[in-house]
Amino acid sequence: MATLDNNTKEETTTPRPCLDKYSSMPEAYMQMPTNKEIDIDALNCCLKRAEAVCMMLGSNFNGLSGTTFNDEILANAVWALEGYINQAHILANGN
Repeated sequence: MATLDNNTKEETTTPRPCLDKYSSMPEAYMQMPTNKEIDIDALNCCLKRAEAVCMMLGSNFNGLSGTTFNDEILANAVWALEGYINQAHILANGN
């Protein structure tokens, strides 16, 4: 930051270009990069989403809340969990 004559500050750095291995599209995480490195952040993110769905499903069956999810919500949660497992497999194995 630089201070101008009128005592205001101005940003002097230029924005850095994106240096990510992937594009900004979520679909880009569904493939291995060309150098075959596993993106640990993407894998951890995928596993945390799967864990969150498991926690939601567990809360439905513990009997403490008094309410339960309807079948459509449960089916969507299982479908999402399957997708997260498949995404983690792709990120780890590349296929």
